Amino acid sequence: MASLTQGIDQKFVQRMKATLEGRADELRSGIKRTQQQGRSLDSGVQGDALDRSITDSTKEFLFHKSTQERRLLNLTEVALRRISEGTFGECSNCGSTINQKRLEAVPWAQYCIACQEKFERGELNPEE
Repeated sequence: MASLTQGIDQKFVQRMKATLEGRADELRSGIKRTQQQGRSLDSGVQGDALDRSITDSTKEFLFHKSTQERRLLNLTEVALRRISEGTFGECSNCGSTINQKRLEAVPWAQYCIACQEKFERGELNPEE
């Protein structure tokens, strides 16, 4: 299959690459910061049941935040890999071109709108 990225404006692709690289750096910093915050909570919080409960809730929040940041970092890295492979902007399911406005809004998008809707309804198996 010919590289779809060749059919997309290369200035647009380079702009998306810079956006994705910047986002990946932000996410890596955020993950590191979240881990440090979690570790600081582990440094022997003692006190009454309320203090421990607040600490536990905060740790759960930080864990959820870290999980979300890691998921987004993974999607961002996949998009960067697709740029280097020449498949950025191509739907991973049907192969059609992903609308540039969609890519501007969600640069890590892997699916066209129709396939994304199928994915969200559970009708699309992402394991190709």
